[in-house]
Amino acid sequence: SENDIHQRLQRQMQRSCQQMRNEPEKVFRPLLAPQAWSDTHEEMIGGLQVGFSHTQGRRPTMEDEHLAISFNLNIEGRNYPVQLFGLFDGHGGAEAARFVRDNLQRKLEQSLAEYNQQGLTKAGIWKALKKACIRLNREFKDTQGWIADQQGTTAAIAMIVDGKIW
Repeated sequence: SENDIHQRLQRQMQRSCQQMRNEPEKVFRPLLAPQAWSDTHEEMIGGLQVGFSHTQGRRPTMEDEHLAISFNLNIEGRNYPVQLFGLFDGHGGAEAARFVRDNLQRKLEQSLAEYNQQGLTKAGIWKALKKACIRLNREFKDTQGWIADQQGTTAAIAMIVDGKIW
C-alpha cells in the first residue's frame, strides 16, 4: 500500500542518514563533464535503439561496465521477450562490475522463473529483481574471496518485460 511504501522510504532515509553520520569526512571534488567521450556507440536491443557513452574519470583504470541484452523468458509455455539494461559503477576495481555484467541475466532468469511459476505477476517480477541482486552479491562474495572484501559496484538496472519497464 502507499502507506507501507512511505514507511519503507522513511526507514531507508533514516539508515542513509545514519550511515552518513558514521562515515569519516570526505572531500567532495566535482568533475567537469568530459570534452570528449572515450567510447560512444549505438546498437539495437530487442527492437530498441540504445546508445552508450562513457569516459574514465579520475581513477587510474576504468572500473565501470554496462549491459544491454535481449533474451526470451519462457514461463508456463508462454514466451516473454525481455530487454535488460544495466550500468555498473565499479568501486575499488572493475571485477565486481564485470561480475554483475556477466551474471545478471542468468540470476534474473532463474529468479523470474522461480517467483512467477504460474505466470508473470507484478509481485513476482519485483521479488525476482530483488532476489537476483541479493544472490549476485552473495555469489560474488563466495567466488571472489578477498577481492569481494576490497571491491563493489553500484548497479542501475532496467528491464522491459511484457511491455512494462521495471
